[in-house]
Amino acid sequence: MHRIALRLSLGFGLAASLALSANTLAAPCSDPPADNDVDAFCGVDAPEDIVLFDDQFLLLSSMAPAKHLFGFSLASETVAAVETSLDPVVAAENWGDTDCSVPTQILSHGLDLSRRASGQWQLLVVNHEGRESIEFFEVTGGGEAAPRLQWRGCVMAAENAQFNDVAGLADGGFIATDPITASMQLPRMLLGSVGMDTGRAYRWRPQSGYSAIPHTDGAYPNGITLSADGQSFYLNLYLDGEVREHDLETGEVLKRVAVSKPDNSTLSDSGTLLVASHDASLFALLRAIVSEAGERNRIAFEIVELDLQSFEPSVRYRSEGEELGGGTVALPVGNDLYIGAFKGDRFIRVR
Repeated sequence: MHRIALRLSLGFGLAASLALSANTLAAPCSDPPADNDVDAFCGVDAPEDIVLFDDQFLLLSSMAPAKHLFGFSLASETVAAVETSLDPVVAAENWGDTDCSVPTQILSHGLDLSRRASGQWQLLVVNHEGRESIEFFEVTGGGEAAPRLQWRGCVMAAENAQFNDVAGLADGGFIATDPITASMQLPRMLLGSVGMDTGRAYRWRPQSGYSAIPHTDGAYPNGITLSADGQSFYLNLYLDGEVREHDLETGEVLKRVAVSKPDNSTLSDSGTLLVASHDASLFALLRAIVSEAGERNRIAFEIVELDLQSFEPSVRYRSEGEELGGGTVALPVGNDLYIGAFKGDRFIRVR
């Protein structure tokens, strides 16, 4: 979702369960939703993005400063801090820009989990704490071992950019969205609400650095997701109310569809794109953005499912904001959806 400065910040073994829960913060919330098909899990403030590791653990961002991210064991249904090493690495093991230093803390926003060419698991994290950067982590563990994160380098954001979401590429680089240029943010946000361009997407290559991706300028570019074949990407234009598919190499717009205030997206195994979509006025959203990270709101949202061939949308789930406000991501795990939000003290599972 958002982080606007000012700061308008827009079934497996017991061993694995114990490993993750050594510093357990919480499990199911003490005030469960009234809907019997929805479960709420507490312990993470502002869990804006979620990825799945090894089919057994969720990794969650938190838009509150910490020295770690959070993990959720699907088996034990517990939330805990993920063991994280923030130590320098030698140049040969650095996946980012060798001039970029180790962070002292992380305020994590968008996440992306992928395999590098070496086979190692790579987690990319948009970091806002003390700087604007993309952090590289190697994820280890899996099976009966809880995930662990080893810092593997970073890249500072493009000049005057404030990134929101990120997706890793096969060449070791990434694409990322800059929703709203870092200077004059509130005026730009208001201009974006009437359809004027506020940002764009960038591509970072290990050998040559950043370049703006053609044809991606728009009103608050938000979520970005690489296609399954790696040849294109899906871009959510939040204030334009549109989801687009772009060619990765040329930036050419291949498809587009209207979706109200689209935030983050995830690919499903059935070949669809799940898009979190907000149903709220700009005033209500700004009021929620300036609230504390763990403060719940009543921003209504939908999870819109796009058929990737026809780009036809349908509503998979709708919330009036009672069990969770301002849902930003829907991660499918089997028949369930795990949904995070840009503010609040919980994430939910819709069964």
